[in-house]
Amino acid sequence: MIWENCTEDDETYDALKRAISARQGDKHFPMVLTWRDYHVFAKAWNMGIDAHLEALTDRSSVEERDGKAHVSIHPEELPTLVRRLFELGESEDHTDESGPAQGLAESILYALDLED
Repeated sequence: MIWENCTEDDETYDALKRAISARQGDKHFPMVLTWRDYHVFAKAWNMGIDAHLEALTDRSSVEERDGKAHVSIHPEELPTLVRRLFELGESEDHTDESGPAQGLAESILYALDLED
């Protein structure tokens, strides 16, 4: 499935939610991010409540250790993060975040064995 379509297609987004839930269950998704990736992540996190009436909340957490960002994403918020990262990757202004945002989304899906 082409998960990037989750930004515009509700059926694909629902399928993404089901796939992530099946893989992740009720476990938080841990990530250790470089500061470059953290800035992309933070931009997605800080979008607030979006058109899907979804947000990343304090159920997820970020902690700075050893010069890196240690992130723990609540399983119900992981699809929201992935969708938002794809949305940032599609941004028309083509800022520096565009490439890394899509790369981070794909890395999350790869870690979940949902991306080749």
